[in-house]
Amino acid sequence: MIEFLSARGFFVLVTLLISGVVITDLSAGTADKNRLDLLNDCKLFIDSGNTLSPESVFITFFSDKSSFVSLPANFGYRSFTAWVLIPSGKFHEDVILRLKHSLLDSVDVYMADSANCSHYTSCGFLQPRSYPAISDVFPCFEIPVRYTCKYILLKIRTTDVCAVDIETFVPSSFISEVRSAFTFFGLYFGAVLILAAINFFLFVSAKFISSLWYSLYILFYASFQLFALGFIELSMVLNNPFILKVGTPFFANLCIVCSSLFAIEFLSLKNVNQTLKILSHVFGGFALAGAFLSLVAITGNVTFSSMAASILAPGYLALSLSVGIFRIKSIGRPAFFYTSAILVILSGIVVNCLRNFGVVSNSFFASHANIISSVLEFIIIAIALVDHISSIEKRKNDAYREVQHSKQIVIENRLKALQAQINPHFLFNALNTIAELIRIFPAKAEQLTLSLSHFFRYTLEASDKKICRLETELKIVNNFLSIQKFRYGERLHYEVKTEGEVDNVYVPSLLLQPIIENSIKYGIATLPEGGKISLRTTISEDSINFMIHDSGPGFDFEKKSDSTAHGLYNITERLKMIYGDSAKFNCANKNGAQVEITIPNRRFEDV
Repeated sequence: MIEFLSARGFFVLVTLLISGVVITDLSAGTADKNRLDLLNDCKLFIDSGNTLSPESVFITFFSDKSSFVSLPANFGYRSFTAWVLIPSGKFHEDVILRLKHSLLDSVDVYMADSANCSHYTSCGFLQPRSYPAISDVFPCFEIPVRYTCKYILLKIRTTDVCAVDIETFVPSSFISEVRSAFTFFGLYFGAVLILAAINFFLFVSAKFISSLWYSLYILFYASFQLFALGFIELSMVLNNPFILKVGTPFFANLCIVCSSLFAIEFLSLKNVNQTLKILSHVFGGFALAGAFLSLVAITGNVTFSSMAASILAPGYLALSLSVGIFRIKSIGRPAFFYTSAILVILSGIVVNCLRNFGVVSNSFFASHANIISSVLEFIIIAIALVDHISSIEKRKNDAYREVQHSKQIVIENRLKALQAQINPHFLFNALNTIAELIRIFPAKAEQLTLSLSHFFRYTLEASDKKICRLETELKIVNNFLSIQKFRYGERLHYEVKTEGEVDNVYVPSLLLQPIIENSIKYGIATLPEGGKISLRTTISEDSINFMIHDSGPGFDFEKKSDSTAHGLYNITERLKMIYGDSAKFNCANKNGAQVEITIPNRRFEDV
């Protein structure tokens, strides 16, 4: 097992190193880029009717230049044809023009002067490249210096939201740029395949279903990036533009399917409390919706599938982030890693969307935000899976060791049997209270029912353990007192004070609530004018002292009720089994009933 975990740790380290090399390499490539400053005099014209020809655009430029605007750093549009007029008189050497966005449907290039306008080349996501268009993930083409035309006219069409940045290179710097980019993408997709293979191995060897869903998610996300980044060309799909358009929304929706199923398994949502079970059904709904939208894309309604996915994905990420934050309190580090990964991928998607709409500049990090964020997400989740599986193995080993101690098991079973008698005691009284309020104050009964559900959320978690955090125990008491305050109104007053540091302090679970319940039932409830209950907790380095006092009639030790005696007996038995003779439990009458408990301040593992 140690060798197995060490291998996974080595894998995570290698992934981190590869990612660092990838980002450093591509950053260096962008730094060496020799972008020529030849676009200052370019003009932009948006054809909202999608009806103009190159000749009419060229004529319009000379007859009405007011309809053209200066070319911004990013020009964003959707569905409208954009025309860009570039003066070529400044080109004194061979130049490569690149339109920095991979999802442009088509780009037609025309050479124009005052006499004529001729077609030069074509390229784009949905249009085969014609010479001298250059093979690259972005539409790009070469303008040799021998061309003597005055203007280059670009016709750009897309059905996606895009913010395009036109770049100019000398051939040597372009080659360096392309090499760095392809090195980056090669390492990225190589690392993705390794991650997917290892996660699938974890599923086969450890039967860890989360690894299966995550392996599929990685593969589908990489496929989505292949289409979205322009790596899949028309020639690869038999010159069929439909397959190209289907690929992006199809794999994007499959990512939602697998990541939703991964969240259900990884965050253990199916077999916990009712709220988390409901959330698992919500994630299941996202998975079904993603599967449906994938089928919609295949049937030809690509636009609807893409738009629905763009709405579904942020909703899924927002839910994942919320559930991850909620689960941090209960399952610890894996939920923290999961939440961090969702934040990273969400940041990448937001930056990419802002770049598509032209809000942020079309820089290297903005253009590759999805790639960079997915690399970081994969690393974080890989670490989380290693941590999660290691914790599962640790729990299995701990359970195995406990099985060897049969005497301790007998004590644990007896303790749970005694503790289980406490919850029905309070539930019986609470249900009676609700029954009394339903006929007279139905709204109050409803509110009391909700408060009761919150109370049992705490007690259900606490009842599974013999030891809990002191802050959890005090939270249970405060919730219980607020419920009783709702019932008794001004007849009940209470005060809860704590002296000392509560961090890393543990006490027997459900220790105080039964005593507080007895104080209300046999103390405050018996007085027409009501009374007051106080709980004072004093924490020292060696001990924890609880003082519970009520202003009721006090204990009648000769006629003490069976239920009171039964509750106090359970508490004393539990204290004796946990602490032996080190715990003290005293009952006395001091202007009312007073219960004092003193226990050692011990540190417990695996709480």
